[in-house]
Amino acid sequence: MATKVTFTYLTGIKKALFRNVNLQGSWDTNGNYSAQWTSVPMKAITGEDGCPAFQAIVTLDK
Repeated sequence: MATKVTFTYLTGIKKALFRNVNLQGSWDTNGNYSAQWTSVPMKAITGEDGCPAFQAIVTLDK
């Protein structure tokens, strides 16, 4: 059974220092474990603290 997981990177830094942020992990396009890592672009958002943050949603198989 596949599950959507939301990853959020909260920088905690008021200044926008990062661009082109990617989430990397050991899953394939079907959400299964893979020895070859996958890279997923993260969307720029504003965190609850008003600082830049980044978010990505990945589907992983249980």
